[in-house]
Amino acid sequence: MGQEILPASQLRLAGTLNSDPAHRAAGRVKATFPTLLNLALAARLGPDDVRGPAFAKVSRILLAWSGAYRPSGNPIDERFFLLLFLAADLVLPVMPGTARLVLRSWLRDFVAAGDRFYARRPANDLARQNNWMAARLLVRALAGTIAGNDTTQMQTRRLLFTFGQVNFERDADGRLDGRTFDFRQRDALTYHVVDLDFLLKILSFVPGVVDAELRAHIRRGLLFCKPYVLGEKEHIEFLRTTVSFDVKRREQDPSNTDFQNRPWQPARAWPLLRLAALSFPEITSWTGPVRADAGTELLVALISKQAALDQRR
Repeated sequence: MGQEILPASQLRLAGTLNSDPAHRAAGRVKATFPTLLNLALAARLGPDDVRGPAFAKVSRILLAWSGAYRPSGNPIDERFFLLLFLAADLVLPVMPGTARLVLRSWLRDFVAAGDRFYARRPANDLARQNNWMAARLLVRALAGTIAGNDTTQMQTRRLLFTFGQVNFERDADGRLDGRTFDFRQRDALTYHVVDLDFLLKILSFVPGVVDAELRAHIRRGLLFCKPYVLGEKEHIEFLRTTVSFDVKRREQDPSNTDFQNRPWQPARAWPLLRLAALSFPEITSWTGPVRADAGTELLVALISKQAALDQRR
């Protein structure tokens, strides 16, 4: 409650190294987003003496963000707004009418900005079939749904279907085995996992926009990870990447060990697998009891609670 949280007018992470001042500034900003979600939870679930002050604080911060930040549409920068969106979703129902209108309008701005961002890009842009598009659709699905826009949901469902067709590729024998375009483009399980993580979050929070075919793609994508998670196969990351930024990051940011030419570590998939077990419980037969970071565990708890409430209804 005593932490000062100020909005920012921009977040710039795409294409920046850890040493870049803009990257560091954005990191400090997005580090406050878990606190916003905690405040929103306290505002709805806390004891009487906490709910009022927490609600006042989180409402003030969210409205300040809506006045300070104009969405750019860049999905790599704005994917980090997930926790801020969830905080808004928790408190919107109990906010005054005018404040609700302001926040919902701001959420719709994220959808419109993402659409403009992609309208400016050529039809053959690879960012239409890799994790950039997955991130864009995560922002679009959550922001549009929380804003209460049914048309946006229908559009997002169609976009997700198209994305599934180009992102999940066939093996040498022509079979869909779960491999993603990201895995081939970056030669990295790191980005395969990132891709699946965005899609799983959409499935977890906005299941109505995911059709049966995309769900099957996601399931195969998880199974593609299985031999690497179990240690049956090893993959050296980024050896044959086709993305110049991967080379730049390896050479100029050696302290960022996640992106060096090293064997992929199964622990990097634990948050993904923890979340995936909610939608695909059968994977626990080979993952075992996975525990993830505190942020992922909180999301799992929220999704599980909502699923239990939906069942009782």
